[in-house]
Amino acid sequence: MFASRQHIRRFTITLFMVSTALSFQILVFAPAQAPAFEVLAAAEPPPADGEGGQPRRQRLDPEEQLRRISPEGTTGIPKPTVVLEPGQVPQIDFETPALNFGRVMASQMVRHDFWFKNVGTGPLEVLRVKPSCNCTHAGEYDRIVQPGQRGKISIQVDTTRLGGDVTKSVIVNTNTPSDSRVILSIRGQVWRPMEATPKKASFGRVRRDLLESQPPAVTLTLVNNLKTPARLAHLRSGNPAFSGAIKVLEPGKKFELVVSAHAPMETGLNHTLIDIDTGLREMPVLRIPASIYVTAAVDVAPAKLSLLQSRPRDVRRSFFITNHTTIPFTVSDPQVSNPMLKATITATRPGSAYRLLLKIPAAYKVPSGGDTITLKTTHPNAPTLTIPIVVRTAPSR
Repeated sequence: MFASRQHIRRFTITLFMVSTALSFQILVFAPAQAPAFEVLAAAEPPPADGEGGQPRRQRLDPEEQLRRISPEGTTGIPKPTVVLEPGQVPQIDFETPALNFGRVMASQMVRHDFWFKNVGTGPLEVLRVKPSCNCTHAGEYDRIVQPGQRGKISIQVDTTRLGGDVTKSVIVNTNTPSDSRVILSIRGQVWRPMEATPKKASFGRVRRDLLESQPPAVTLTLVNNLKTPARLAHLRSGNPAFSGAIKVLEPGKKFELVVSAHAPMETGLNHTLIDIDTGLREMPVLRIPASIYVTAAVDVAPAKLSLLQSRPRDVRRSFFITNHTTIPFTVSDPQVSNPMLKATITATRPGSAYRLLLKIPAAYKVPSGGDTITLKTTHPNAPTLTIPIVVRTAPSR
């Protein structure tokens, strides 16, 4: 009897593996069937967002995307409205939880309906459909599906700001007791009529004195992926501190763009968008983000201190003073506008880096006008440094 049960179990597992393999082959290797998704051209490319509008990273796997958009797993999920009777157990079963939309041109919309069936014994309720990023949107979906019935979830991916290999995910939360969360996966490749390598002109961190004496430049290669020749013209920069020059490498096909950064610029992050007319109907304007972080001769990190008014115990906060020039300097004489606060200075790299330690008693309250910490340095470009202390009304999340 035992041997017979073992035989049946092995046969069942083998049959399941063969069935799964055949289903996978049918899904992947059936090009003759009509595609299960729809690709539409965007009516008008929306303005770029983020730092300079640069495309965001696309290669996070679905589990990592899930962790980022719902780190607690149940945050923001509505409670079920369906009251299940004893013995009623809903269960969701997707025809396929994965979509590969192949290769599409940027600015096109990919639309797909994910079909599912309630294979349980109670009403199935879709509580939430949560895409992993702003470029992926959930459309209409069936919220309550009775046992044995089918439902669908419509998903749309805007590829305007995407490029290369793309991986997106969508979390579907239901009232299923055993597995209330399903991850839908969307993959594909997005190509652009004209591409820049690198995708943006990033200068990184540059000292102000070097920016003024040796303006930096970044070189990008622009390639036209269409048969129609490109004619680049009318380069426009949203920030006069950034400029660009175009050189033709292969007429109509390949170009070189040199982006330069010039003083004056504000300390901190400076960025812009550089637009170039291409003469291509499919992509009339090529947009290149540019950014640079200008460091002061001497800076303090963090630049200010935000404190809650109520603290259960004494706390300490550290500040780091860094010299970004070749001139050696010292930092001394820390002065705090409130005598309850105690500050000390130590050299972590004498002549170039120092640490300020501030001791804050639990009884200290930030006044309405705030407090300040002042430091003296021997650097000619920063004889005095000031760190403001302000009140924080709620804890950061």
